[in-house]
Amino acid sequence: MKYYIFIIVFYFFLTKIIVNTDTDVSGSFQSSNAAYVVAFLTLLFIWFIVIRNYRKLLKLPTDWYFILPLIYYMNALIFSHISLIPQISFFRAISGIGFVFVALSIGKYLSRFEFKIQIEYFYKIILYLFAGGTISNIFYHYIYKSNFSITDFQAGYMALLSIYLSLWHFINYKYTLLKKEFLLFLFFFAITFLLHSFSAFISFYFALVYILIFTNQKYLGSFLIILSVTSISYVVSFLNSNPDMWILGKPAGAFLIGSGRFVIYEASFDSYYSKLDFLQQIIGIGFMAERNLLSTYELTWSTDPHNSFIVSLLGMGIMGAILYICFIIFPFLKKKFLLTTLDKNTYLKWIVLHIVFSVYGITSSSYLGVPTFQLIFFILFSYLIFKNRKNHAKSTQ
Repeated sequence: MKYYIFIIVFYFFLTKIIVNTDTDVSGSFQSSNAAYVVAFLTLLFIWFIVIRNYRKLLKLPTDWYFILPLIYYMNALIFSHISLIPQISFFRAISGIGFVFVALSIGKYLSRFEFKIQIEYFYKIILYLFAGGTISNIFYHYIYKSNFSITDFQAGYMALLSIYLSLWHFINYKYTLLKKEFLLFLFFFAITFLLHSFSAFISFYFALVYILIFTNQKYLGSFLIILSVTSISYVVSFLNSNPDMWILGKPAGAFLIGSGRFVIYEASFDSYYSKLDFLQQIIGIGFMAERNLLSTYELTWSTDPHNSFIVSLLGMGIMGAILYICFIIFPFLKKKFLLTTLDKNTYLKWIVLHIVFSVYGITSSSYLGVPTFQLIFFILFSYLIFKNRKNHAKSTQ
């Protein structure tokens, strides 16, 4: 297991520090030579993980959690030759397919252990990536910004992992009432504050509401929903009155425009309806080629819409959008199916992982829309629990 953890953390570290200080290396292969290095490292990462268990990968699962992402990226690959940016579309599609098999390869390895041990290892993978990723971000600040300040430290993806780790321990506390679990929940929650990610806290809110409703605390969950809806106008009024106040590392005024996201969302839908012909609306303009359209608008940035649905819609048309929606909805339809053999604690950790990543995907493109570790984690966790169910079914025959 140490092999996989080392490869994951080391890959993340290298791709974090090998960047172009003037532009996002993920934006285009023309942006800098570093983009080619990152691309090579990504393919090397996939190779080192997959080659470890390649024989076991000859037998593929037929479950939705594997098939849907695979079809999604295969679709992106098939139409990459007609993309507005074919190199980017082809590489990202290959990366997505590779990440699906990375998750499957690690899952095949973990399946040799008892299910309880599998879940413990899954937790350790996320924990070590969080620790290594945080260190990587500190290195990044020293290398490219010449200093490091905890008050100016932003690491959105690490905040996402820390908020999930806090929820993991909150769920443990709900079922065990152990003080240690509650303290760990508070610890990771506090760390998230230091990482300055509003999106991570929005993800936490939706996951918390689901946990409360699932654990029969419907009144408290409903109260949180009503409170958030009724307080929106007060929050907006407060932000308008204090536009220069800094909140979670950003001026209050930035939240009113989604840090520039709302303008990009508007431009994205406008371009879909006004600039794409009928065929392009069906099959898209090429996976992750939406930047070609957005560059025609006067935007703060145009390399990424920061929304997984929009990436799917523009890049792969209505076909990609449908696949994305199915991927988001399907886990919620499996509740009764899984709870026949799976304990509630583990089920909650799995569905909360999906909720946190899905909500985060509304303000970023990093859940299916762009192949990242989020996809690997969800497919891996899904493989473990569905494999466990199949093993349980065989043992009872």
